[in-house]
Parts: sequence; C-alpha cells; structure tokens
Amino acid sequence: MGHSLGAQLLCFFTSLYPEVVVKAIFLDGLVPMTTSEDKYLKDLREKFDDYRLLETSLLQKTPPSYSYDDAVNRLIKNRPNMILPEAAQVLIKRSLAVSGDGFRYSTDQRFKLLPLPLISFSIAADIVKSIKCPCLLIIAQESLKRLQEGKRIIYYTEELIDALKKFPTFTVRVIPGHHDVHLNEPESVAAQVIPFLNDTQSSL
Repeated sequence: MGHSLGAQLLCFFTSLYPEVVVKAIFLDGLVPMTTSEDKYLKDLREKFDDYRLLETSLLQKTPPSYSYDDAVNRLIKNRPNMILPEAAQVLIKRSLAVSGDGFRYSTDQRFKLLPLPLISFSIAADIVKSIKCPCLLIIAQESLKRLQEGKRIIYYTEELIDALKKFPTFTVRVIPGHHDVHLNEPESVAAQVIPFLNDTQSSL
C-alpha cells in the first residue's frame, strides 16, 4: 500500500515484480505525470533545469531552525491540503532532525520538483497493464474534481482512470476528501481497504 509518490513507486515495483505482490492498494496516486512524446525533451530539460537551480540555492543556504511547535505549525500552513493538528503530529516525526537548540526539516527539498521520471501515457498504460494482482485505487474526490476542471496533477490522469475500467484487476473507489484524506479521515479509507484485503475471491 502506498500514497501519492509511494503509490507511484508501488505501481512500478508491482509491474516489475508481479510474482511477489499478492494485492496492491494505491491511495490517491498511481503513475507519474505523463507528457506527450513531442514535448518530452522540452519537459525533461525544464525539470533538470529546475533541479539544478534548487540545488544551487540549497548549497548557498543554511537550513533554518525552529522550535517544535513552530515546525508543526509551518507543516500545517505549508501543506497543499489542510491537515488536522493530530495528523501533523504524526507526519512531523519523520520530517525533523535536531539542529542546535531546535529542529530543522530533514525532508529532501528536491521532492518539491516531482515528478520524475517523465513518461508518456502509452508507457504509463503499459506499466499498469503489467500488474497481475488485484488492485484497489482509492481516489480523493477533491483530486478528481481538479482533474475534471482541467487542472494537471502529479498523481494520475483522468485518461488513465478511464482506461482502468477495462482492466479486470483494478477496482476504483472515489471517497470524499482531498489528497491527504487518509490522514484526516482514516476510517473512510479503512472502510475500502479492509473489505478488499478480506476478499479471498480477489487473491492469487
């Protein structure tokens, strides 16, 4: 089971090693953002140029130090989607390192420039087709709404979601909430996950 980038990594792993994965659960993520073949080189160069600029900037700066409470509040404020304070307390445990009398964020800032690798839609479809085990894709309603409004997101594409309807191994569920729904409302996610895992008819 993986969320967002973790779901994308799970997708690649499950397609590469289908013999070792019995079931896969993707939480509001599946494949990296796709690009058309005629724009591939342009988009790839832009990504690497952005990486280079960010790395240059990081080398010239000293990471700021915060009190624990300030670090938690900044996490809540800077998160793209609203998360509850109790969810922030869980996330912050893996995001901080001691820095003097305070804390600094230990998360690799280059993750802000995801997604890589860039792939075409046809490649993304081939990757998903290679998955042999039963799969559950849980989509946050707000993420789907953004797609339907024509906004580009990095978790999956509307075209791919439509294609999944033809894949017998995939079950797609849309639940209320945004990209971090598993943090704010874990019960609604569990309501989809538990029956899927307990369904012996969908196991290999």
